Amino acid sequence: MDKLYLDANVILDYLQSRPNGIYTEKIFMKAHNKEVFLITSVLNFAIIYYVEKQRGYSRKEIFSRFSYINKVILTIDQSAQSYSSAIQSKFSDFEDALQYFAAVENGSNFLITGNKKDFKESVIPVLTARDYIARI
Repeated sequence: MDKLYLDANVILDYLQSRPNGIYTEKIFMKAHNKEVFLITSVLNFAIIYYVEKQRGYSRKEIFSRFSYINKVILTIDQSAQSYSSAIQSKFSDFEDALQYFAAVENGSNFLITGNKKDFKESVIPVLTARDYIARI
């Protein structure tokens, strides 16, 4: 079974009904059916919370929206080791480096993101949600 790390932008695609959100929804359904295992960092929920607050959602509305996501995604801690690795990495974007090292540290087979170009230093496959659905 594939273990997928989901970047915040992929989850936001789903929550905000963006065009690529349909592919995230398909991944969520595969997780619900126990066909894939999904993880994301607690950092992503802070990012998503901030973005959704900026869009005018209340705390209650945001946490309600998190309730479904929490049924299909395991939330992992952001470790001191992934932080240290991110600081020492060649990634140009620190937040992307944190995401990447959390994925690697937790044994992900794939990192799913909307911004593949930001993960040029990756040793694990980096795909969009659409690319992942197309390959299975």
